[in-house]
Amino acid sequence: MMGLGHVFVAHAADGSFPSDHLTLLWGVSLSFLLHQRVRWAGVLLALLGLPVAWARIYLGVHFPLDMAGAAGVAASSAYLCFRQERWYVQRVYRWVHAVYQQLLARPIRRGWLRP
Repeated sequence: MMGLGHVFVAHAADGSFPSDHLTLLWGVSLSFLLHQRVRWAGVLLALLGLPVAWARIYLGVHFPLDMAGAAGVAASSAYLCFRQERWYVQRVYRWVHAVYQQLLARPIRRGWLRP
């Protein structure tokens, strides 16, 4: 902490650029915005990020530039993940599906779950 202004919440004196809270929130929201089926959730999360950003600044935990950095990192990450989605989602899905079928083989055989 710099000791600049009022800090209303005790916070660890670590690197604050960019804001972890907002990077995560806007990263997820921007990822949703890039997909047609869940775009509405992306809009809601993006709007939810605005009071989060304001609160972090108001409490003295972040500077406004920390929020701008979070938006930039979130946008870059969401775009890069979106561009490479087919490559990694297919691989991860195959692995998760194989684990699912092994762990839940008995309920699948009984018809309780879909294969």
